[in-house]
Amino acid sequence: MSRLLTGLYSLAFGLCSLAFTASATTDAASASKTRLDSLQSAVAALPADTPPAKLKKAALEWVLEDARDSTAAGLIQDAEQLLHDVEGMLPRAIGQGRPGPPQHVPPRTEYQGTGVVPAGDLVRKGH
Repeated sequence: MSRLLTGLYSLAFGLCSLAFTASATTDAASASKTRLDSLQSAVAALPADTPPAKLKKAALEWVLEDARDSTAAGLIQDAEQLLHDVEGMLPRAIGQGRPGPPQHVPPRTEYQGTGVVPAGDLVRKGH
């Protein structure tokens, strides 16, 4: 009888935890949806009069679509990160990219003796 009560208690606790998690996820999804709607209207208001402006607008719409799909799939943290990225890119001037991380390896300019043939050399030699 004691094992049965312990099992029922564990089941009840698990169901309560599941209900609480589902409620928290629903609240986060609702907040994410509100933020998404706000950003969609901001992106829709962006000008698209030049090719770079059209590219920026299309790229931001694409990210918003990914955020909407992430929210629908329950990936709220991923959606929030995407929305954060859109908020950061909205005020940026067109053509103003993000600086790369400093740990990138600088491009190699000397290839002799390495066995590497630059692609430009292959094109110039007609390969």
